[in-house]
Amino acid sequence: MKFKIGQKIQQRQLQKQTIEIEPIPYEDELLDTQCPEQEKENEMDAFVREEQNQRSYLERRMWSIAEEKSRAARALFYIDGDAVPESWPELLDRIAKGQFVYDQKSADLHGPSYSPFAYVEWRDPTRTADRDGFEAFRKKLSVATEDVKDKIRVLMPDQGLEALEALKAFPIE
Repeated sequence: MKFKIGQKIQQRQLQKQTIEIEPIPYEDELLDTQCPEQEKENEMDAFVREEQNQRSYLERRMWSIAEEKSRAARALFYIDGDAVPESWPELLDRIAKGQFVYDQKSADLHGPSYSPFAYVEWRDPTRTADRDGFEAFRKKLSVATEDVKDKIRVLMPDQGLEALEALKAFPIE
């Protein structure tokens, strides 16, 4: 190993200088313990995190329940019509019975389509969708959902759970 003269002198000086550090008595014990204020803060942080998790869970459940209610209302008010035929015999049967509606306006507006059933709605033409009833229900559900969300965010989680139970019992009408 080649050294320049200055580096070799510095290396020798470093070898001669040895510093002994005495360990602090009970160093391990000092590192393992926390002051009582710190322990109290850690417990409070854990409590706050748990409460935040509970509130987040309640809010996710609230949105899930509201979505289930909305889907059930769409079926009740006949917004989406009937299910699409799943087999060839079912398709022929629905066409023979006239249980479909052809949307001529959309066909004229958008022009030809690759799908022969692009502008067909599978619904009983004798039944109409109650859009006004659905819109009224949707507004009531929105108010009820906002009320539950306010309770979840402001009150204690157990009171938010009670509000969630009330939303579950919200009638679809």
